[in-house]
Amino acid sequence: MFIKNPLTEHFVSWHQDATYMGMTSSDFLTPWIALTPSTEEMGCMAMIPRSHKQNILPHQDTFSENNILTRGQVVKVFDEEKAVNLILKPGEMSIHHGAVIPRLKAKQKQTKKNRFRTAILLSSWNRANYRQKYLDANSREEKK
Repeated sequence: MFIKNPLTEHFVSWHQDATYMGMTSSDFLTPWIALTPSTEEMGCMAMIPRSHKQNILPHQDTFSENNILTRGQVVKVFDEEKAVNLILKPGEMSIHHGAVIPRLKAKQKQTKKNRFRTAILLSSWNRANYRQKYLDANSREEKK
């Protein structure tokens, strides 16, 4: 779950989920479910249209203090002027291809913004490449 506190400088840089999650393929989807209003003032997600048609792009690790991504990963090979904001009401969702380029801006309002994110992967995915924790349904133990 991504929780962005009010009036902080926390953000998510332009990136591809495939790179962030250590995947060798972009053949997966990432659903985002808005638990609170997701507007421009709340630091909504923006995406670069049709960016999923590119390959997985090189990213630079910045380790930016305010970047919510673990290594501050950022991709810079695209036209940011083409970005489209994804405005969502609570309960609405957006589904993204693993190679699409999204970002989340810092919040400008006094309320918390919460979003639940998960990933839908093909059966051929490799657990060794997935950097997020998951729950093994057979053992009920959390794994990395």
